[in-house]
Amino acid sequence: MPFYPSKLAYVIEARGVTPDEAAALGGISVSRFREALQGERVPTVRQICRLSDALAVPYYAWFSETYEVVDFPITDFRGTDPAPFRSGTHSKAILRNIRFRDFYADLFSRLDLPAPDRLSSIELDENPEQAAQSVRFALALDEFQFTEPNKKSFFNKLRSKIEELGVFVTQDHNISDEIDGFALFHNNFTANYIFVNSSKRNSGRKSFTIAHELAHIMGRRSAVSDDYRSDNEVELYCNRFAASLLLPRNALIEFVENNGLEFEKYEVAVDSAKSIANHFKVSISATLVRLHDVGMTSQNYFFEFIKDFGGDFHADSIKQTQGGGPADGPDQGVIATAHLGQRAGALFAAALDRGVVTPLEIHERTGLSKSRIVGMARLARQREAKL
Repeated sequence: MPFYPSKLAYVIEARGVTPDEAAALGGISVSRFREALQGERVPTVRQICRLSDALAVPYYAWFSETYEVVDFPITDFRGTDPAPFRSGTHSKAILRNIRFRDFYADLFSRLDLPAPDRLSSIELDENPEQAAQSVRFALALDEFQFTEPNKKSFFNKLRSKIEELGVFVTQDHNISDEIDGFALFHNNFTANYIFVNSSKRNSGRKSFTIAHELAHIMGRRSAVSDDYRSDNEVELYCNRFAASLLLPRNALIEFVENNGLEFEKYEVAVDSAKSIANHFKVSISATLVRLHDVGMTSQNYFFEFIKDFGGDFHADSIKQTQGGGPADGPDQGVIATAHLGQRAGALFAAALDRGVVTPLEIHERTGLSKSRIVGMARLARQREAKL
């Protein structure tokens, strides 16, 4: 079976990676990879397997003249002009999450469960503040936003409330810092899915991401985002929605007035934003965006503040210190639930209890270990979680 160098060039171009990036993904030296592109060398079986996995294409792709890359059905909203998402070095991670979503949809079908009826839809011509107010009521945010002790506990509660609306929420750090998160819309609404990038992001920042991606889901879009920075119509709407959801205008203005906060200079504005962020349990970045939105600050303050975002000491990167775990090691169910969410645990528990799936199939479809599968289901039963 011949190896086609032209197919190698075609796949890396379709995925949006450079030859040097592709060489690293395949564990091949740059010089030898360029030789493979020129037809002077055939990669080893191991290198072909690594490259296939990393770029999310079947192993036979390199040996078929007729193979065509299937694009992920996701739109990239990180630029001025939205375009089909070229997943690049993130291909493996994106495909893994798409497979999670599709497996959840499959289990819903086996259980013959109806689509969630609490998850509404929004259109771009709707007022984002009014849409956010409606969703804020559905999430009962007023009941816990100001009583949760810190940003971490608020994010966890917000996440669980969004899952109760009917959205699976995964968080992980195995993706580029350039992506804050992405939304995977599911046509029959049973397996709508949000991914939150937890790398170098504290809980306040993640709360804005999850709210932003919820707007994409409600707009019936599969989308990749970088919160705050894009200026196309869709991203601006989702940013307005997320900021309005987490920092409602009247409550924000009231807090500013009651605390005599000022914003005339950058340093003063950041200090005031920190006070607001702590009260609303959100990021300072999101607060500066919202303050500009309501006409209290210059937009330049926000751009100045995020210059060093991702650095170890940036205020929206520093994470809350973790407490100690049990003496015999962390609970595997807790770890898996923190990764895949309570809704996934409830679905696994229901499917296992009804006998429509086995732990082995869940392992094969998700890669989760048996201890994590059993642990997630156990925790879900303890919560008496409902889908």
